[in-house]
Amino acid sequence: MALMNKKGFELMENWVEVVSAVILVMGFILAIFSGSAVVSYFVILFAGFMFGRWWYRYKTKEVRLPIIIICAGFLIGFLLGSFYGDKRILIILFIVGIIGSYHLHDKKYIRSVEW
Repeated sequence: MALMNKKGFELMENWVEVVSAVILVMGFILAIFSGSAVVSYFVILFAGFMFGRWWYRYKTKEVRLPIIIICAGFLIGFLLGSFYGDKRILIILFIVGIIGSYHLHDKKYIRSVEW
């Protein structure tokens, strides 16, 4: 059963866009409340760690594109709301966080326990 309203929006088909939009707004709000460049750098690095773990956990081919879209949504929202720090450094730290967390999970230095 598809969740459909009167205008024909199907939530099951468009869940990636909805989640990406929500994450974009959350990234924007998070960046606004970051009071300095150093705080913004740490927040984006830890967000990269979170997305890297998520990338490792759901690394099948069917899930790669939605994860990329959701990560891009967060990054765009954070960059739009960030008044402090260099945007290039924020992008680099985000990518370093994703790659670092993925490799730490892949080499089993960090182990995630499912609930």
